Amino acid sequence: MIDKLYAAGAKEVLQHGANIAEATAYVNEVLMPQSRENGEEPFYVDPFNHPDIWQGHESIVDEMRDQFEEIGEDHPPDWIICSCGGGGLFNGVMGGIERQGHTWAKTGVIAVETEGADSLNKALEWNEHKAIDKITSIATSLGCVKISERTWDIVRPALKSGKAKNIVLTDAEAAMGSWKLAEEERIIVEAACGVNIALCYGGRMEKVLGRPPRPEESFVIVVCGGSNVSTDMIEEYKRTYRHLVEPSLPGTPIRSPSPINMNTIDHGKKDSVQGSDSEPEDAEFVGRYKVPKGYAGHASMGDGYTGFHINDYAVKPHKPSKQKRPQNVIIC
Repeated sequence: MIDKLYAAGAKEVLQHGANIAEATAYVNEVLMPQSRENGEEPFYVDPFNHPDIWQGHESIVDEMRDQFEEIGEDHPPDWIICSCGGGGLFNGVMGGIERQGHTWAKTGVIAVETEGADSLNKALEWNEHKAIDKITSIATSLGCVKISERTWDIVRPALKSGKAKNIVLTDAEAAMGSWKLAEEERIIVEAACGVNIALCYGGRMEKVLGRPPRPEESFVIVVCGGSNVSTDMIEEYKRTYRHLVEPSLPGTPIRSPSPINMNTIDHGKKDSVQGSDSEPEDAEFVGRYKVPKGYAGHASMGDGYTGFHINDYAVKPHKPSKQKRPQNVIIC
């Protein structure tokens, strides 16, 4: 990661502390005073605990709204899924939903953490806004020992009203999410992000919802936090943790296609998914996608790619929904 920062133009990179809190203290107590003594004007950019950061994250929801309109979706997503370290992304997504007005009033947020970096979950368990002792998870980008005060203020009423949910998964599950995304979407992200993807497998979405996902529900997964990763790391995740994670169901009714450039798709046309080798004879359209009759599925899109898969929580036959929108898990 340090090499990447130098490659991006950094003049000097210092690494200090076991977590973000220790690094922040070092910046404020040592580096900033030294810089001022040298006649410089230092400026510290907090990674999560500042209104400017939250406002920037709010724009993600604006982009979701615009892209939903572009693909002809009349309804906002039912749930937005994001990982939570210090809570900056969670704060921004919650604020972004609020500023969309009443049309997004039913959209909720699922905040996902890993064991050993679960500062939000522990604060809720203790019913006190305080720090955990240390970070022990491999998801180091979630390495905040204490959530922001803003997160603490908004998450409790949101949980009570059902507007937010919180779930903690293991490092093995987070690693599985990373290698699944690499295999199915050709996108590599670190475990701090892979933990969100893991919800799509092995009944984990049902666990957090307390019920099976409904065929007409749509879920947007915010894929954020993937800079400190390589293909070698993804392979190591798989070698280390695969035996600890229950496998997803073998096979799918339709093979996963190659990535597609979203800019080349005519969203108004009912095409079958590009890249599929074959279609079952009894296929039908779900939204704009062709799938086997009686099956729920999800569409994955974002970052210039789209694909179609039938995941383990959706392979059981269901009665066709009267609603028009497709069964979506959208990756943004």
